Amino acid sequence: MVNGRLPTREETQNGRALIYVDPAKFPNAKPIDMQMPKLASYYNESSRKEELVIVIQALNILKDTVGFRYLNGGYGSARLAEITVLKENEIDKIAASNFVSLSILIEASQKAIWDILTNPGYYTSLQDIFDPQGTANIEWNTTSKVNFKYVKPGVLTSEFTANLYGNQYIQMDFKQGNDSYVEKFLLLENEETKTTELKIVCGPYSLDDFEIQNEILKKWAQKVK
Repeated sequence: MVNGRLPTREETQNGRALIYVDPAKFPNAKPIDMQMPKLASYYNESSRKEELVIVIQALNILKDTVGFRYLNGGYGSARLAEITVLKENEIDKIAASNFVSLSILIEASQKAIWDILTNPGYYTSLQDIFDPQGTANIEWNTTSKVNFKYVKPGVLTSEFTANLYGNQYIQMDFKQGNDSYVEKFLLLENEETKTTELKIVCGPYSLDDFEIQNEILKKWAQKVK
């Protein structure tokens, strides 16, 4: 995160900040007086639910804007009025969750990997990793945006696919009773090295299921590679 000034282009590329502002185009842009990081809640229109975020940037270009990381992976931005900064007593009430978070470097273009993730033609070859018994019928995949399936996710409540700042992204949210489950897949391409980083965040999982799903997702990512 960057406090008290606007971030450099390098800082937006290494994850310290999210939004780069060209001072030549926006000479009046300035940081908002907010000490970061801040834990906040944000209503995500795509998943249609309140999500926890870590605010890493706050600035005023033409209007106030904050950049944040979702607690369970991924980035976003919003107006300052669209987030609610949590108080200390509210933070203390948040229960710990078990998310699988993976990053794998692949020597391929973003376009090639995106095709493997989303083309139903690859579903069968990947299915053995997460569903060796074949309980998830191939017809199921016609309604999904990615060739992966947690065998007990609950009811699909929303799917979101987009190109975010030049990077392909998929998010799927599920609900089972009072419990929520999310899958996030992000591709970050480096055109200079001709490599792409596949970032995966899935969960939360119960304590007895976490290690199992961690291994499944590792093997699935290697199969994609």
